[in-house]
Amino acid sequence: MPDANAPQVALSPTEAARAQALHERSIVVLAHDHLYGPEDVAAMRQGGVTAKVVKLTVDSIVWDAEGRRVSIDTLEGWTKRGLATMDAVHRFVEAHPGEVMIVRGVADILTAKQQGMTGLILSFEGPRPIEGSLEILRTFYRLGLRELQLTWAAPNQLITDWRLNELGQAVVQEMNRVGMLIDLSHLQDAAFWQVLELSQQPVIVSHTACYAVSGKGDTLTDEKIRALAARGGVIGLHFVSGDYITPRHGTTQAILDDLIDHIDHIRSLVGIDTVALGGDYFLTAPDDTWAWVKEVEHISLMPNLTRGLVKRGYTDEEIEKVLSGNLLRLFRQVWRE
Repeated sequence: MPDANAPQVALSPTEAARAQALHERSIVVLAHDHLYGPEDVAAMRQGGVTAKVVKLTVDSIVWDAEGRRVSIDTLEGWTKRGLATMDAVHRFVEAHPGEVMIVRGVADILTAKQQGMTGLILSFEGPRPIEGSLEILRTFYRLGLRELQLTWAAPNQLITDWRLNELGQAVVQEMNRVGMLIDLSHLQDAAFWQVLELSQQPVIVSHTACYAVSGKGDTLTDEKIRALAARGGVIGLHFVSGDYITPRHGTTQAILDDLIDHIDHIRSLVGIDTVALGGDYFLTAPDDTWAWVKEVEHISLMPNLTRGLVKRGYTDEEIEKVLSGNLLRLFRQVWRE
């Protein structure tokens, strides 16, 4: 975990006091992450993060109760893998009463903030754990699953020839019915537009960036951003340097100003109500391949995001929407509480 005395975004004393008070009173929610072990929960508290969406499994990675990677070869069957990771997070929460809670509705996030607890919003990155079954989807919902990402890096049962097949369309409709948030991250173009037309509820792209700013392929065009905003959707901005947030301010690794450029772009294009924080801190140690945006390269440094938005001239209301307000609005609309 980074030192508590890590460098802060430079502000005047008045701005610094405003940023600190704002961050401390705000609910902070990340739309996408993976780790939930003791070290990560401690880092969330250090960073003033109230809750986050935790992707319990992906199409090739499984996490254990301490938030460590586990080889998928140690487990059998995708549903069994999903149940194992779901059980692991439940056991982790049970082992930390009064500290960590599973979020099933917005009221739980508010409780977590009031009681100084950490909220975990459960999701799968990729639909393979449901093994093509609406019954299994509903069972995972009853166990606390509140979001499902429709694809990741490998083919799955819901998509045929880059489009949602009949099963995929049924899953979207059933997620609407039970109150589960649909995540369109990494979704192929044809399927993306299908879901926007089919879903009766707004959706999220939990970790991405703006193509107009970064020029990278796995990001959102202005056309997609406008379409999401028109339907009440939310975009969680990724914190990974290079693949999503490209350096634009004379540095070799993206810095906070580069990330805020994406917030600026979305605000100017469709307004601030579409912006959220994607994060995706999927490593606990430095890695030669991956680098995160400097000044917010760890979840414990989230107060720097608030400081950066204050420095850029955002109002308190706008900052609160970015920190969690837009996500809470989306959760209230989609979830059944």
